[in-house]
Amino acid sequence: MTGETDPVRLLRDMAAVLTAGTWVFARLPPGAALPAGLEPLGRFREAEGETVIVERTAAERAALAFEFPCRRITLTIHSDLAAVGLLAAVARCLADAGIPANTVSAFHHRPRVRSRGRGRARARGIAAVRGVGAMRRAPARGGGSMP
Repeated sequence: MTGETDPVRLLRDMAAVLTAGTWVFARLPPGAALPAGLEPLGRFREAEGETVIVERTAAERAALAFEFPCRRITLTIHSDLAAVGLLAAVARCLADAGIPANTVSAFHHRPRVRSRGRGRARARGIAAVRGVGAMRRAPARGGGSMP
């Protein structure tokens, strides 16, 4: 299944969905196993150890060291992994609003994690990229509502 590559369509048709909860970047020492029950959004192996992106409460339960408490934004358009410009445009809007963010790409969507706070500024930044509307809110995995 091929995703969209046209930059105009990507920006016009994407939606940015803010997911409830706080996510963190947690560290596992080299060779350490993933704690039982931990369900990372992403895993990255580096020479210094493994980084996992997990919900803050899960990192705390597993007694993992973590940094960068953040929120999760998912760009809900199936962009091709080789598409050019979508993430750059979104990153520019967030940077212009002074909002730090890290991008993680997956096959179907491009979830972003950005620092907590500044919710209205973030929504305006994403809306500016699209040129229309405001951010939709998605329920938490457990069906809860946004704070």
